[in-house]
Amino acid sequence: GMLPTPGPHLLVEHEFSIPLRGEDTFYGFIDCLVPPDSTGLVVVTDNKFTKSFDYAKTVAQLAVDSQHVGYSKAALVRFPEARAVEGRWIYMQKNSTRVRPVSLTRTPSQVEDAWRVLEGKALELVEIRRRKIPAAQLPGNKDACSAFGGCPYRDRCHVGSAIGKFDFGARKTFTHNEKSAISAHSTGE
Repeated sequence: GMLPTPGPHLLVEHEFSIPLRGEDTFYGFIDCLVPPDSTGLVVVTDNKFTKSFDYAKTVAQLAVDSQHVGYSKAALVRFPEARAVEGRWIYMQKNSTRVRPVSLTRTPSQVEDAWRVLEGKALELVEIRRRKIPAAQLPGNKDACSAFGGCPYRDRCHVGSAIGKFDFGARKTFTHNEKSAISAHSTGE
């Protein structure tokens, strides 16, 4: 089945904290962590509720998802003897009995490779916060403008206000200078 067999062996709402390089930590709570079975497989289960399966991640999206990567790393920290980690995201549609599981299994070395990338991004965010860099000076992500029903700041944001007026193609991020040019162009400056 999609859900693990109930029992005292399950770690439900498992809290974890992973030190990052430096003084900061990456922490969270895993819905359900299943200890290694006889093959060495650890299962991380995350339950998601959604209005539409359109919002469910694909396996490719899960592979680079910070929550999936962080939870997989936490599973290896808790169970270093594990031979593989399966991240099992279970999407349940609201007002329905429909369920869509999305699963990705990785070896410890694959988890570590993905963790190094995530840790690098996390440390960048820590540095941005430490230096108190204003949001307007950071790269924009036009894909976020419409995510989860749309950003409430879209009309006031130089990236969001430009959506639909310019063809950015596959571009997802912009430098501060590019955003300034977009903003100036969209306001007629």
